[in-house]
Amino acid sequence: MGVIRPLSRATDQQSIPVLDVQKEHGLIVHTVSRLPAQLEAPVEACVDPVQRRLAAGNHTATHLLQAVLKAVLGSHVVQKGSLVTPALLRFDFAHPTKLSKEQIEAVETIVNEKIRADIPCLEQRAVPIETAKGMGAQALFGEKYGAAVRVIAFDPAYSIELCGGTHLSTTGQIGFFKIIYESAVGTGVRRIEALTASSAHHFVSQQATMLDQVAGLLKHPKALVQAVERLIHEKKQLQKQVTAYQAQAIQQVIQQLQLEQVGAVYLLIQALQLPHPDALKQIAFHYKAQYQKIAIVLAATFEQQAHLVVCISDPLKPSHDAHQLMQSLAPLLAAKEAGNLYLQPLKAITPQAYPLPYKQQEAY
Repeated sequence: MGVIRPLSRATDQQSIPVLDVQKEHGLIVHTVSRLPAQLEAPVEACVDPVQRRLAAGNHTATHLLQAVLKAVLGSHVVQKGSLVTPALLRFDFAHPTKLSKEQIEAVETIVNEKIRADIPCLEQRAVPIETAKGMGAQALFGEKYGAAVRVIAFDPAYSIELCGGTHLSTTGQIGFFKIIYESAVGTGVRRIEALTASSAHHFVSQQATMLDQVAGLLKHPKALVQAVERLIHEKKQLQKQVTAYQAQAIQQVIQQLQLEQVGAVYLLIQALQLPHPDALKQIAFHYKAQYQKIAIVLAATFEQQAHLVVCISDPLKPSHDAHQLMQSLAPLLAAKEAGNLYLQPLKAITPQAYPLPYKQQEAY
C-alpha cells in the first residue's frame, strides 16, 4: 500500500513497493520487493492513498462485521483470524455450524444499516489496558497489548475494540458491504469473505449481468426462478425416460446374446453397441451371476474410445493369469480396422480375472 524511494533524485523508477508492514518488538518493519541500491542512504516512505483508503474501508467493515455476528449468532462469536487487503476482507470466527441463508442476509443487512448510519470513528489513545477492558473493548485475535492501548469505537454501545489498524473517519465512507463466501476452516471455526466499496459494487453488477443473461436465454420470463425450476424438472423427467430406454436396450442385448460352451465352461465374447460404458459391467455381472463357470470378454465404443470388460467366475480364477491375458488382448484391440472401435487407446475395466486364454483369438 505504498513505496519507499531515495530522498535524492527520487523518481518512480527508483520507487520500491512495500509488500507488508508489521510491528515487531517495538519496531515498524517494512517488507519490500527489493533492497535499495544504497542501504545507508536516507529514504522516504510514501503511502498510496487509494490503496490505503480501500484497506481502511475493509478494516472498518471488519469491526462492524464482528459486532453484527455477535448480535445475530450469539456472544460465543470471537475472532479467530483476520485478513484485510485493499481488495477484500476475510474474517474467521468461532461458530459451530454453517450459517443459513437467512443469517447471512441478516448480517449483510445490519452491516449496511450501520454503514448508512454514518457512525463516526471514536479513537482514544494511550488508554490503560484495564480501563479499556472495563469499557468493554474487545481484544483482537493474536494481538499482543502493552500497558497502554488504542481503543476504537463505532458507537460505544455497539462496537468497541482494542485496535492499532487504519480506519475511515465514518462508517458511511465504506459505501457498501457484500458477503461473497461463507465456509468452514476448521472444527468450530467459520470464515466469511466480503467486499466493500467499488469491489462490492462490481461484484453485484457482475451477478446482475449474469442473471440478465440467464433471463435472456429463457426469453425473459416474468417469473425467472419458476422458469428455471420448470426446466430442471423437465430435465429430470427426460433423464428418467432416457434411463428407462437405456435399461430396456440393455435387456434386449442380454436377451439376444448367445453363449458358447466348451466342456463345463461357458464363454461370452462379444463386441456390442450399448448406451453407456456401465452397461458392459451390468451385462458381465448379469451372466456371471447366472453361471458357475463362465468367462466373459465384452467390448464397446464410447466417444471414439474402446472400453473392455473382462470377467471370470470364481471357480476358474486359480488357473488363469489375468494380467497376462489382458496383455495379449490389448494388441488385438489396437490392430483392428481403421475407423472403427479400436483406433483410440484402450480403457479397461477388469473385475479381478479374465477368460480362458485359448479363446482370446476368437473374440476378434
